[in-house]
Amino acid sequence: MVTKKARDRKNADFKKVKLRVGRKLKKTNTTDTTVQVKKVVLLSQLNEKLETADQPLSFRGLSLDDLCKQLGHFNQNIRKDAIIGTKQLLTSRPDLIKVHLRTLIPSIARLISSSNNNPSLNAHLRALLNVICTVPSYCMSVHFKLFMAHVLRALSHMELSVRNFSLSILSTIMSSYRDLCRNDMELFTSFVKFLNSSKKPAWNAPRFLEIIKVFLNVYDIRTSYYKPACNEFKLAVGEGVMTGHINMVDIYSKINIYLFIYY
Repeated sequence: MVTKKARDRKNADFKKVKLRVGRKLKKTNTTDTTVQVKKVVLLSQLNEKLETADQPLSFRGLSLDDLCKQLGHFNQNIRKDAIIGTKQLLTSRPDLIKVHLRTLIPSIARLISSSNNNPSLNAHLRALLNVICTVPSYCMSVHFKLFMAHVLRALSHMELSVRNFSLSILSTIMSSYRDLCRNDMELFTSFVKFLNSSKKPAWNAPRFLEIIKVFLNVYDIRTSYYKPACNEFKLAVGEGVMTGHINMVDIYSKINIYLFIYY
């Protein structure tokens, strides 16, 4: 004879679940995808940045240090906005270029080799580099090796668009810093190897011959230091009379006045 306890244990697997009115039984083959989150508020980000004379802000309210950090962002649109903001900030405050050149050169020069087939991004980057190249040679001389390393790296890139873009930047550098380029033997060697390689563009490519002309003018010894002057004059020491038209200031403006040359 089956006891009541054994009968209840046998019927427990087949027991019908009683539900209350208005409730629905959850299915056993479904997955609960609800996520519970909590709001996190960073009070430091809510503080409004104030523009000062030492730390000006861009039109988006970002400082120059913040813009340099965004120049290395993986998102292309964020990099583009950072390039535009940096150009706007440096154009309105050119004195910041000399002070922050140590940060600007590594952040901006590495974008030359990472540019792609985006004409708008390349145009903004070229405009920013033109602003950077307005600093004097004595300020750029410390960072010139690093600057040229990024340009020459882009010159040997696999993509033709990157090589063409680096050529345009190289033309700007050679036009702005002739003395620094003339003393850089790595530039001379790399550019000559580039002309002898298969990576060079076609000879009828736009502005390619102009870049070669700029390169030749940099290393032309006839235009290194002195301007050609073909003037003839006569000086009578005894009479104290000089005949002819010549401006000694234009010829010897960069020469020691106590240096005399006898023929």
